[in-house]
Amino acid sequence: MINKFFQLYTITYSRILILSIIFGFIACDQAETKGSSTKKNNPLDDLNKEFKSVLDNQTDSSFLIDFYKNSGEQLLWLNDNLDLNDRGKLLYSMISHVNDYGLNNKQYPSFVNIDSLNGIAKDTALTSCFIQFIKELRWGLLPNEYIASPFPVSERNEKEFIASITEIINTTDFQQLIYQCQPNHSQYHSLVVG
Repeated sequence: MINKFFQLYTITYSRILILSIIFGFIACDQAETKGSSTKKNNPLDDLNKEFKSVLDNQTDSSFLIDFYKNSGEQLLWLNDNLDLNDRGKLLYSMISHVNDYGLNNKQYPSFVNIDSLNGIAKDTALTSCFIQFIKELRWGLLPNEYIASPFPVSERNEKEFIASITEIINTTDFQQLIYQCQPNHSQYHSLVVG
C-alpha cells in the first residue's frame, strides 16, 4: 500500500516538473516568434507577460498553476536580468539543504545547472520544489491514513493551503512561512538538531 503511495507521489511530482518544463518551452517558442519588432522593455516584464498568456491558456488545474494564478500570475524568484533574485537564491539554498529540515534531499531535483534553464523553467521549477517542501514540512510524506501518530495531525485542505501561502509569500518573508509549517513537537526538533 505504501509502495502505491510512493508511485502516486512520484507520478504527481513528475507531472508538476513536466509542466514547469513545458512552460519554459512555450515561453521560449513565444519569445522567438515575436522577433525583433518588440519594443525593448525590462526582460522580466516581458517574460511575465508571456507567462501570464501561458497561464491564461491552461485548462488543467494543478497546485503549481493555482499557485501562480493566486499570486498575480507573476514570476517570483527572478530579477530584471532573469537571474535568481535574493529570495530565489535563498530558496535555492534551502531546497538544496532540505535534509536540514529532516527531509530527504533525494526527493528533490538537483539544480546543478539551474542557470542553464530559461527564466520560466527556472522560476516554475523552484516554485514546484517550494510547494513540495512546505507541504512535506506541514503534513509529512505519508497520507494521514497510513500514520498512527500520537501527535495531532493538521487537517489537509491542500487547495486552501496553496491559496493561503500565495497571500503570505507576496506579503511576508517566506522563511517565516517555512518556520510555521514545521512540526512543533520535540522529536522533530531533535531530528533537525541531531
